[in-house]
Amino acid sequence: MLKRSVVKTLIAAMFIASVIGCASKPKPVEDIRAPTSDPTPTRDDKPIVMPYTGSCAAELLPQLPSPVPLMTIKQPIPVRKIFGGSVPNGLSLMDLEAHLSKALIDAGYSSFSYHGAGCHGFAVMPEFEEIEANGKRKSKIAVRRSPFDLAAYFEGLFAAPYGYYRQIIFVVTDVPLTVDDEYPLESELRTIQRAGASALPNVYSRIAYEPSRYRFYALIYEFEKDEGDTAATLREPKSRLSLDEHLVGAGIFQTP
Repeated sequence: MLKRSVVKTLIAAMFIASVIGCASKPKPVEDIRAPTSDPTPTRDDKPIVMPYTGSCAAELLPQLPSPVPLMTIKQPIPVRKIFGGSVPNGLSLMDLEAHLSKALIDAGYSSFSYHGAGCHGFAVMPEFEEIEANGKRKSKIAVRRSPFDLAAYFEGLFAAPYGYYRQIIFVVTDVPLTVDDEYPLESELRTIQRAGASALPNVYSRIAYEPSRYRFYALIYEFEKDEGDTAATLREPKSRLSLDEHLVGAGIFQTP
């Protein structure tokens, strides 16, 4: 009986000690500070473009000549033109390029090159092309792909038929676009186009498109080769056609 009473006494003492210990613990202090807002909120439809803090992204590309060669037409374009309507929010420069390159591919351009323009801008050059008098692209008869033949290329370059030719350059730039006072030769534009990169560096996906900062230009170089000419010559800055007629004729824009 004595042992049982001792055990009961010990159990009672342990219970009392535990109750006293719990009561003596301080309650945690409630944090009454206002919650901190998230500095990079997310959108339901598109992630926020993370800022790029490096040096000029355009330096990662072959450079578009600055000043650019004198052209037939230089004109700013509303960005909504390549979206066919309203411009989505939260675009990066890579998003802008993706829509532009899609418009070029849909129009039938098989190759185009990329060049740096300004600090964070870029330029897109589709291939030099032969056009109709109304600005429409001339259909290419040869559709069979064959290995590249340098001799045949230069033969076609210098034996181009009489008519009209065009080089289009799209420029997205964050600095003023300066223009040279000399006309380029057809061969010079072809050389610039071939020297470009095949794609934009991925860093452009981290550069936000800001309408107040970037300008979107279309440059048209229209050449004409008359009978007896050995090479096509650039028409002076008084095109037979408007910019819309050129770009709709090229199939890049559907309507003016």
